[in-house]
Amino acid sequence: MDEKPNIWEIIKLDDVLYYEQPTPYIVNDTKYDDKYLTPVLTAGKSFILGYTDEKFGIFKNFPCIIFDDFTTDTKYVDFSFKVKSSAMKILHCNTSVNIKFIFYSIQLLSCNVDTHKRFWISLYSQKNIYLPPKSYQDKVVNLIETLFQQVDAIEEEKQSLLKLIDKAKNKVLDLAMTGKLVKQDPNDEPASRLLEKIFEEKKKLAKEGKIKLSKDELLSPPTSVDNDYYQKMGYDRDINWCQCDIRDVLYYEQPTVYIVKNTRYNDNFKTPVLTAGKSFILGYTDEIDGIYDKVPCIIFDDFTTDTKYVDFNFKVKSSAMKILKNITYTNIKYLYYFIKQIEIVNNTHKRYWISDFSKRKVILPSRLYQDKVVQVVNDYLNSLNQIKEELN
Repeated sequence: MDEKPNIWEIIKLDDVLYYEQPTPYIVNDTKYDDKYLTPVLTAGKSFILGYTDEKFGIFKNFPCIIFDDFTTDTKYVDFSFKVKSSAMKILHCNTSVNIKFIFYSIQLLSCNVDTHKRFWISLYSQKNIYLPPKSYQDKVVNLIETLFQQVDAIEEEKQSLLKLIDKAKNKVLDLAMTGKLVKQDPNDEPASRLLEKIFEEKKKLAKEGKIKLSKDELLSPPTSVDNDYYQKMGYDRDINWCQCDIRDVLYYEQPTVYIVKNTRYNDNFKTPVLTAGKSFILGYTDEIDGIYDKVPCIIFDDFTTDTKYVDFNFKVKSSAMKILKNITYTNIKYLYYFIKQIEIVNNTHKRYWISDFSKRKVILPSRLYQDKVVQVVNDYLNSLNQIKEELN
C-alpha cells in the first residue's frame, strides 16, 4: 500500500451517514423457517434471527449498516432483509465514501451504554472519525478484507486440527481398549484369576451391605471365554481377556447426601460442585458437610449417560447421577475409559445406569495390564490436550 496520505479529514459520522427508520421492513410473522428465503436481522450477536416467506416490506437498498439504537451494535449488510423490531437505524452512506471503511471506523469507537436510550441521534452520529481520500479508503478496505480472509482460513485450519485431535483421542481409546496399544507381559496373572478375585470381593461387599446380589450371582462367578471369541470382536488375541457385566466391577452410590444446599457459588470457596455434563464444575461452595471424599470415582449422569472421572473431593448439584466405585482388583480409570467407548442412543427420558449400562459387558485384561494401559493412555491424552489448549 502507498504511504499514508497527508490529507485526512476529521468528520462527524452524521456528515457521511444518514439513517432510515426500519418500520416498513418489520416482519409480521415470527414463525421462521430455514426453508424460507428472506433473512430477518438484528444488529446483535445473533445477526440472522431466522428466515421469513413474506414477500413485501423487504429492504433491498444495500449495502448498508444496521445500528442497534440501544446497544450500539453494528452489522454491515450486503443482501436483502427484513428486521425484527424498530430498535435500530438503517444507515446509508454518501456515494463519495466507501461504506465499509465507515463501518470499520465505527468498530473503533466506544460508548458507555449503561443508560437505556437511543444512541444514534443523541450521541453516535456526532462522533468524529478520520477520513482519507476515497482511493485510500478503498485500499484500506481491500487490505482489511484480505487480512480477514487469512484469519478465517487460519481459523478453519484450527477447527480442522481440533477435530483431528478429538478423532486421535478416540482412536487412542479404541486401540487401548482392544489391546492394540500396549503389549502384555506373558507372565501376567491370567484373566480367569481376575474373575475369581472380583467374585470374592463382590460377596464381601454384599455381606457388608454395600451392594446387592441375587442368589444366582452369589452362587456362581462370571465365566471367562476362549480368546478366539475376543479376536472375532476385534480384540488382540495375544492379550489374556475375560468378560463380565459392568455391574460386576462397578457399584454405585446415590448422591443424595452430597447435594449442595446453597447454590450461591463463589470462586473463593474450596469445594467444587459437580455435574457429569460438559460444564463439569458448576461452582464452589463453602459447605463443610456432605462432601464426597471416597475418590477416585466416576460420576455418571443417569439421563444423558455423560461421565466424568473425579480424583478430588466434591459435592453435587442434583440426584440425577450415580457415583460409581470399582472393585479393588480393577483400575477405575481403565473402566472409565472403557465406558467412554460405549455408544448409546439416549432419546428416551429414563435412568440408564440400572436399566442399561450396568448390564453391558466389559472386556477385561489382568490388573497389571490395566495399569499399563491407563499410564500409556494418560500420556497420549495429556499430550493431545496440551496441543488443543495451545490451539485455543
